[in-house]
Amino acid sequence: MNDERYKQLMESVGMPNSRSLLQALRQAVNETEQECRASLINEKRDELLERVEALETSFIEDNFGMATCLNRDSVLEIIKEICNE
Repeated sequence: MNDERYKQLMESVGMPNSRSLLQALRQAVNETEQECRASLINEKRDELLERVEALETSFIEDNFGMATCLNRDSVLEIIKEICNE
C-alpha cells in the first residue's frame, strides 16, 4: 500500500494527521503481507513434499526388467518446475 492510500483511509475516518493510526495501518499491512508470504511458502513446501513422495514410490522399468528409482535429474526438474510456478 502506498502513502497516498494511507492518507485516503486516514481522511475517511476523520484522522488525517494521526501518527498512531498511520502506524497501526502500516502494522496491519505488514502482518497481512507476512501471513500471505508464509501461506504461499507452506503451499509450495507441501506441493514439493507431495511430488517428492510420489517420486519415492515411482519406478521405471529398465531394459533388464528391473525396477530402478527415478534419477536425480528428474527430481531436480520437478523442484525447478515447482519453484518457477
